[in-house]
Formats: sequence, C-alpha cells, structure tokens
Amino acid sequence: MKRFSFTIVIAFVLLLQACYRPAPKESMLDLQALAGSWSSQQVQFFEMWEVTSDTLMEGLGYSMKGADTVFKEALKFFCKKESVFLAVKQGDESNYTLFKLIEAGRSRWVFENKMNEYPNIIIYDLSDNELVASIMNSKGHKKIEFKMKRQ
Repeated sequence: MKRFSFTIVIAFVLLLQACYRPAPKESMLDLQALAGSWSSQQVQFFEMWEVTSDTLMEGLGYSMKGADTVFKEALKFFCKKESVFLAVKQGDESNYTLFKLIEAGRSRWVFENKMNEYPNIIIYDLSDNELVASIMNSKGHKKIEFKMKRQ
C-alpha cells in the first residue's frame, strides 16, 4: 500500500510540473534564478547574469584559452509584446540575434530561432547550483552542452 501511495504522489507532482505554463512576466521571474556567475572547467566557458529590471536581464558569455579570451558574447533576456526573448550578440557584431522562448518551466527554458544558421535552439536547464546550456539545430543534431556550476 505504501508503494502505491508513493507512486500516486510522484505522478501527481510530475503532473503539476507538466501543467506549469507561466506568463512572460512569470518566466522572467523564473529566469532570475540564473543571476550570478557560472563557469565550466571543461572548456573554460563562463556566463554572468545580472537582473536589470523585472523585464530585463543582461549577461555576458565568454571562453578562455589560458589568459586569452577566444570567444565573447553579450546576452539579454527580455519581455516584448507578451513574449520572452534571448538576445545574443557575438564579438563585435552590431546586431543581436533573437531567440523566442517556446517552452518554459521553473528551471528549464527553450529558445528558438528557425531562421538562424546555427544554433536554432538554445536551452537553459537549471538544477540546484548546476546549469547546462545547450545549443543545437532544429532537428536536435549538432548538440553542444556547456555544463556549469555557480561561482
């Protein structure tokens, strides 16, 4: 009987998680869990996020090789017209590439831009003090994961 009750409780919790469909402002509040500094020692990749307002977070991503910065990108999460976007600007580019939030939870966010050459999909998956940022194409191929820990 205990095993049956435990299974019911687990199923109920999973059902509640599956039903969570946040409004854009709720998603922005959930994204604030990413505020702070993150680093991956696998490839010396770093991301830093700062909450600027309730509808804007600004970030910086960069990769190091020794003492040299080999990759740098400006990042933003923002609300616009009842949607949430991730904006990415690499290096010295003048324009941001926008990725629209297409799937949101309390700790997982999927952004997509079908028109971008690569990546088309960017996923942030947060658990405790670990963050996995993944990039891939629309078919789920060419997936690259950046596993980071909070600093």
